[in-house]
Formats: sequence, structure tokens, C-alpha cells
Amino acid sequence: MSLLALAIRVTASLAKPGLILRSPPKLWRFWHFGGIPSPAKEVKFAQDFAKKANDLHEAAVALEAAGKKADKSGILDAAGKVGNACKACHDEYREK
Repeated sequence: MSLLALAIRVTASLAKPGLILRSPPKLWRFWHFGGIPSPAKEVKFAQDFAKKANDLHEAAVALEAAGKKADKSGILDAAGKVGNACKACHDEYREK
């Protein structure tokens, strides 16, 4: 198995339903806000987190589909979208 095929297979595992967190754990919420957030802030945070998780899921599905077709251009495009989805979440939620 080539390194590219392995990378596609691992990334495609992110496309499995239920594997990606759809709402952030309470500890993340506490860390992100530096304490207990207001209900409005927590709702906005949960919605943003779910959107970012869904973006990653969709990008991983597209990467898996391109890999199955052996579409080099599609693989490169989809891999870029996976990276962008990862970065969007990490930029917002990774501890600085």
C-alpha cells in the first residue's frame, strides 16, 4: 500500500458517522471561556464546533471518494480541504 493510499484510508476513517465529536466536551467549553460561559455563548460555541466538525466530515468523505476513483486532482483538492477544516478548528480551539 502506498503512503498516499494509507493517508487516504486514515483520513477517510474520519468520515465514519459518530467518530467526530459533534459537540465539544464540557471541559473544552470551560477552558475556551476561562470559566462557566453564559448560555448564549455556550450555544454559539456548540453550533460553531458542530459546523467545524461537519466541515471535516464532508471533506473526509470527498477525499475518500476521490481516492476510490484514483482521481489525483480530486485527491489533492480534497486533501487541501481536510487540512483547511483541521486548521479552522485548531486555530479556534487549540490552546495557545
